[in-house]
Amino acid sequence: MESLYGNKTNNSNHKEFTPNAGIYFLVVTIVMTAIVSIFGNLLVHIAFWRDTSLRKSSPAILVMALATSDFCMAAFIMPLTVMTALHGEWPQSHDLCVASGFLNTVLTAIQFGILFSISVNRYIAVTFPHRYQLNWKPTTTYKMLLIVLLHSLLWSIAPFCGWGGYDYIHGTLFCNINWSQHKAHSTSLLVFCYIIPAVVASMLYIAVFLKVRKIRQSQQREVNQMDSGSGQETGSTSIEKNERSSNNGDNCRTCENEPSLSPGTRGDIHGSYVSVNSVIRLRKRELQVTSSLLLVATAFAIFWLPRGLVNFIAIVNGRDSIPRAAEYTTTVFIFMSSFINPIIYAFFQRQYKKAFKEILSGMIMYFRQ
Repeated sequence: MESLYGNKTNNSNHKEFTPNAGIYFLVVTIVMTAIVSIFGNLLVHIAFWRDTSLRKSSPAILVMALATSDFCMAAFIMPLTVMTALHGEWPQSHDLCVASGFLNTVLTAIQFGILFSISVNRYIAVTFPHRYQLNWKPTTTYKMLLIVLLHSLLWSIAPFCGWGGYDYIHGTLFCNINWSQHKAHSTSLLVFCYIIPAVVASMLYIAVFLKVRKIRQSQQREVNQMDSGSGQETGSTSIEKNERSSNNGDNCRTCENEPSLSPGTRGDIHGSYVSVNSVIRLRKRELQVTSSLLLVATAFAIFWLPRGLVNFIAIVNGRDSIPRAAEYTTTVFIFMSSFINPIIYAFFQRQYKKAFKEILSGMIMYFRQ
């Protein structure tokens, strides 16, 4: 008899599924992951809408979009995987299977698209800081997010137009693209939504990492020079040179539009000192944000790489070639990527750390009353 999900079943040979200790451990892990992810990403949203400076920050807008996709994954996909794990197969209707498969595909593609957008944003911010300050506005970020959404929807809607399909494959925890039966669509999806964004983002992140390390080494040399009595003028000159070399001649335009960010634009020594400090503070803030987002990208890669390998093997050899233990473990790994981001923000971004403390303190005071 052909089941709703394309798997052949034989009622006479059907055995009642009984969860074992490993399944219960898996369920508890997914439930705890979902709870932490929902709570953590809600904190990100509350902090974003409470803090005006975050709402005007392009990195914060991208972080908020990533938190939204992580929240949806935890709230809508993870509970279905828990039910599937406890039943040993998909327990709901075929329509819900298709809907959840569509949502899962959209959210995954959006996550990769946002990580790609963050890499572009950070590369420009670190490599061309003045040009970034002048030209990259919040509206630019929202336009980029719209492109990511449309791109993700395009590939996710394709199965409804006859190219590809959503199924439940026996031995998995959720409905998804049928990687082995619709190879043309699944391969194209893997390449254009996952591999290409991941490879390009990785190259940009490597360039950003090298640039950040170079800047910090330069700053450390300047601090050492100032400590050894080289004077403030030498430090100011070095900063000016770094800014001019980083921006390919954009320094003059920046001086006209944002004098507070450009050293040496005022006529007195005090004005130059304030300008230099403004540049240093701005650069430190950008480097702090960049460092935390580099950690986000690294964590995402660590959690998703095993799943990518499993999906690639499924396309080549079929999903039956994947051991169930590997299938379940890699699924839990990608779910864990949804809760690690708020933890990184709390430890490595001062604005989020402060906002989280205020929100949690307010919640504690409310419940004590």
